[in-house]
Amino acid sequence: MKIRTATKADLDILTQMGCESFPSGFSYEERKKLYLEHPRRRLEKDVLVAEVNNEIVVALSAIPYTVWLGGVSLPMLGIAGVANRLESRRRGYAFRLCCEAIKRGREQGYLVSILYPFRFDFYQKLGWGAIGELIEYRFHPSSLPSYEARKHVRRFQESDLDGLAQCYQRFVEKNNCLAESSIEVWQNKLKGVQKRETILMVYETDGKITGYILFEFKPNGEMLNQEVIVHELIYDDSVSYQGLLGFLSSISDQISVVRYWAQVDEGFHYILKDPRDADQPILAGLVSKTGSYGFSYMFRVLDLEKALEARPNYNNVSGTAVLLVKDEQIAENSGLFQITLLNGKMEVKRVDSLQTACISLSIDVFSQLYAGTLSLEKAYFLGLITVNELSVVSWLSKALEQPKPFLQEYF
Repeated sequence: MKIRTATKADLDILTQMGCESFPSGFSYEERKKLYLEHPRRRLEKDVLVAEVNNEIVVALSAIPYTVWLGGVSLPMLGIAGVANRLESRRRGYAFRLCCEAIKRGREQGYLVSILYPFRFDFYQKLGWGAIGELIEYRFHPSSLPSYEARKHVRRFQESDLDGLAQCYQRFVEKNNCLAESSIEVWQNKLKGVQKRETILMVYETDGKITGYILFEFKPNGEMLNQEVIVHELIYDDSVSYQGLLGFLSSISDQISVVRYWAQVDEGFHYILKDPRDADQPILAGLVSKTGSYGFSYMFRVLDLEKALEARPNYNNVSGTAVLLVKDEQIAENSGLFQITLLNGKMEVKRVDSLQTACISLSIDVFSQLYAGTLSLEKAYFLGLITVNELSVVSWLSKALEQPKPFLQEYF
């Protein structure tokens, strides 16, 4: 199997494979256009194809991102659009191409990688661990409080772009696993607003944008029974958060459902007057359904040593332990790694033998621990790791603790 970057001559077969692999997504012409005009991806740089007998059998996009984890920005490789030729499936081609993509990504300096899986177990074998937890709420907008701060919400204007981008960047830096957005990404996002496909409202006080909400009306809805889909709810603080929710509350006429994806630790249902799901309020007896728990994206560490040392502080914890990591795709991540924490500052070095407490784990579980979606204590309880000294679990679990990951962008 020969692997290379794509060229414009590959465009038709790439588009065909994309439509057949993701038939409910873009149309043929839309997908073809996206290969040429994607705000982050460049066809002849970021798209990898694999050939067998001079025919493309599988392709993927390896897209450059910057994400914030643990208070630091990290170069991240986004894997997307893994598409097989119909007649070439179940032959291991996609697996081999993904292996090559992450090896190249590491060589290019990417420390971590994120993807949205078509099947979790396929990518778990490649070292990705599921971290994308969210709760989908479906509720009537009148169930939200009518916060007075809603008076500071207004419609987006083109002159707001810089303030909007700065607000988003602040949100990125104080949360976990969000991706930075370039001006090209913002311009692409605003095309939907200009075409009236989406609506963008901003929260502004004293001339500063401190929050915004991007949403759409679900297509083909009934006049008196509309559904609002919230794509982004970004805020600096509780006041701007409440103001944006108050705006949603104020548009309850003709809207029967608001669909909102919340962070798992947001506690969103506590502010709803009626937190029950709009479509299925009762599960059984007097047990109410409040939101649907979801898993979305997966995360992988590509360079274990550099990723560990990149975080500026591990919650001021001190201690020493050894990680015995198994990574079947990236040999440099396998073996014994001694980690030493001094007041939250991390040092990592390879060792040949055990001289202290040891934790044995696979790279997918390590990735989940590093991202903050899984605590070391929970991993031990679930049997996902083994330890030779139980005392290491509590202090290292505290060191790795951070907000739950929450990625806003689909790719």
